[in-house]
Amino acid sequence: MNSYTALIVDDEEHSRKLLSGYLTKYCPNIEVRETVDTVERALECICLKQPQLVFLDISLMDMNAFDLLEKIGNIQFEIVFITAYDNYAIRAIKYSAVDYLLKPISIEELILAVEKACNRIDEKSTAYHYRYLSRNLLNLHELPRIALPTLQGYLFIKTDSIIRCAAAGSYTHFFFTDREPILISKGLKEYDALLQGDTFLRVHNSHLINLTHVKEYHKGKVAYVVMSDGVSVAISVRKKDVFLKRIEHLKA
Repeated sequence: MNSYTALIVDDEEHSRKLLSGYLTKYCPNIEVRETVDTVERALECICLKQPQLVFLDISLMDMNAFDLLEKIGNIQFEIVFITAYDNYAIRAIKYSAVDYLLKPISIEELILAVEKACNRIDEKSTAYHYRYLSRNLLNLHELPRIALPTLQGYLFIKTDSIIRCAAAGSYTHFFFTDREPILISKGLKEYDALLQGDTFLRVHNSHLINLTHVKEYHKGKVAYVVMSDGVSVAISVRKKDVFLKRIEHLKA
């Protein structure tokens, strides 16, 4: 049996340890050379270790998977994406990647993904069009569901139930229509990129709102909206025109 070198890139420590353990137990032909949590460390390890296979989380602490791929340019390794998102996002990933692993990771799916990756390595397949994948994924209008990391695992939430998100340092508060608010250990920037589309807009450095849950708009020197949960959210001056255009678009 041929052996293959691998790198794991994921900003969640428990996810890195879990995947590394699974590979050791269920995919003994995979030698994990390193596990890292940032794009910077990933770039360094890819240059030094030259892995044949990279398990790559889409949403990272400092950037995202596509930022990393853009920096590398000429991709010489196979990639298995790791993601907490399904449906349209997963469909887009499947068109261009070797495979994907949806968190929480399934052992059966991991084994199949590794087999496909190893086959491609053996066949010396040419690099895939990740730049096009990046554009296609970022142009998706809405993610039907989002998986939010919790201490117990992941909470799968329909995006239309999200009223608003508020920054809390390096964390994000999520507010919903059908459950109590929760605090997630990732910054608002992460979710601004993942939820961008027709219905979500970052109206302030500290606030990302679902436009379908806007009940009132108050203009003035400091414009603000009243959301469906009764909370007022300020709109920054530079976002005011964008907000008004998007609201008119929704009404149309």
